[in-house]
Amino acid sequence: CGLTQPGLVNYIDQMVPNPANHDTTSKTLLNYPGATPIIPAGQTPDEDLRDALNNIYFHPNVPPFISKSLIRQLVTSNPTPAYVGRVAAVFKDNGRGDRGDLKAVVRAILLDPEARGNVKTDPDYGKLREPVLYVTNVLRPFNPTANNNISVPASCNGLSDGSINVITQPLDQDVFNPPTVFSYFNMDYIIPNTPLAGPEFGIFSTGTSLKRPNFVNQMAPPNTTGSAGILAVAGTGNAPTSFPCGTRIDLSRLQALATADTTGALLLDTLDREVMHGSLSAPVRSEFLAAIQAVSSANPLKRARTALYLVTTSSQYQVQR
Repeated sequence: CGLTQPGLVNYIDQMVPNPANHDTTSKTLLNYPGATPIIPAGQTPDEDLRDALNNIYFHPNVPPFISKSLIRQLVTSNPTPAYVGRVAAVFKDNGRGDRGDLKAVVRAILLDPEARGNVKTDPDYGKLREPVLYVTNVLRPFNPTANNNISVPASCNGLSDGSINVITQPLDQDVFNPPTVFSYFNMDYIIPNTPLAGPEFGIFSTGTSLKRPNFVNQMAPPNTTGSAGILAVAGTGNAPTSFPCGTRIDLSRLQALATADTTGALLLDTLDREVMHGSLSAPVRSEFLAAIQAVSSANPLKRARTALYLVTTSSQYQVQR
């Protein structure tokens, strides 16, 4: 990468090879059936790079490797070999003779029978929501806006800062500063004392597990009637000056459901359907409903907050299925 001036690295433009520093001798690559394992001498840097990348790209291990990695990120940490095989076949050929069509690959992942169908009951199925996805999934259904219960600048226009790093960083996921170029966690991490892969559990500990419910409690504290948000206005000690708008969620719809049905069932079943896709088990639903009914029906906001807290801090929610 060139310098725009002495001592200043250009991080904007594409890196370009310097032919003067290029090794023009022949090079040995991966050898597999159908491969060209030798790069001939005398080629340009661009030609050598093209041949090296093609040698890797057409290796037979690439389709299952990429497919399994994407399945782990999108659906489940422990896909069956058959699931990986079906997706890998699409990577090899999208049906039109094209290799590596990622649009077709993602479609195959999400539409596979192992990813769809009835509620998944296998305890080994699914994936732990990593912090950034946990936080955004909690916020998204409830119209996050600027924390307008406090004085915010007019420039916010009622919009949230969209800054969640203040929450995810204590959960060991610094969004803008991953520890390596490969991810925030080891994709091959095995959950201790089990044979199961669980990449996201690599940053899940006793400490971070407690900070998840603390976050939900901050957004919707069941035991108070006040409001809360991820961030307050600048200068309060809760936010840097670059994030002055804050974030709050709107629980008015949940509050209306709690008012409309004093048994609490409508409130809980709506949350189950909309944020858990109907996957809440019957025993857990029974416990949650009893906890909601223990809150006076004369306080529908507290019931709404209690229901949201119970559902989004449950293991059945935190493990995406």
